[in-house]
Amino acid sequence: GPKHFGLLMEGEEALAGVVGVPLRGIATSVGIVPCGKGKIMFSSLDLAPNLASSDKAAVTPKKVFANILRWAAEK
Repeated sequence: GPKHFGLLMEGEEALAGVVGVPLRGIATSVGIVPCGKGKIMFSSLDLAPNLASSDKAAVTPKKVFANILRWAAEK
C-alpha cells in the first residue's frame, strides 16, 4: 500500500485528512496554509492519474480537483 497518506504541518487548515499514519496521528491530505498575504491549498492525494479516466471510481478525484480549481479561481 501507499507509504504516504498526508502531511503533518503546523498551522494548516485541514480540509481532508486521514488517521493512522506511522505516527498514529491525523495527517492532512488536503489543506490550506497561510503564505505571505495569501493562502496556498495543497494536496498529497494522487489525483492526476484519475482525471482522464472514465471509471466510476474516478468521479471523486475529479470532484476534488474541480473544487481545488474553483477555490483558486475565487482567490
